[in-house]
Amino acid sequence: MSFKLGITGFIGMGKTTVSSFFVEQNIPLWDADKNVHRIYKKNGLGYKALTAKFPNLINNVAIDRNQLSQMIQKKETTLDVIESIIHPLLSSEREKFIDTHRHHSLLVFDLPLLFETKADSWLDAVLLVNCSKKTQKKRLLKRKNLNNKKIKMLISRQNRYVGRRDKCHFIINSDKVLGDMKTDVLSVIKKIKDKVYDKRSGSGH
Repeated sequence: MSFKLGITGFIGMGKTTVSSFFVEQNIPLWDADKNVHRIYKKNGLGYKALTAKFPNLINNVAIDRNQLSQMIQKKETTLDVIESIIHPLLSSEREKFIDTHRHHSLLVFDLPLLFETKADSWLDAVLLVNCSKKTQKKRLLKRKNLNNKKIKMLISRQNRYVGRRDKCHFIINSDKVLGDMKTDVLSVIKKIKDKVYDKRSGSGH
């Protein structure tokens, strides 16, 4: 049985960078956002399920996320309805990933909405990536689709979840230089692998 580590953190906190360090160490990574993009593509499972319920979403490329957001804003549907369609499909993709990589001692899951989707109930540990608001804002301003107003809204939304730190087993600060962040990741990997080895050899706590 593989040890399942979830990586979470708010937008602009450095989750992708931290995840890439795990991949460098040949640790399989399941990325929730990438999987959503994949199943939203034309003829993907998510595309088929959503267009069956909402024919106005049909196009030749993929589900248009902006159109989906506007439908929610106009109350033509709700986020709960969309999630009730998409989350089971994502769970199924995730289970396939776990099964395919079952021979690995450690698997990593990049999950932006880790606590909101109660993923901590099936994970063995959670790693939170965070940084200062100043660093976060600087990173977000470099993104094409974000302006000051949008950034302010995103940051105010994340303030509701400050308590999540207490539920995390590991925290990596991405204000550090890349070399130091990588050292922190290697330290997390070592701790987990030691724990897994102890458990398997019967000397676990």
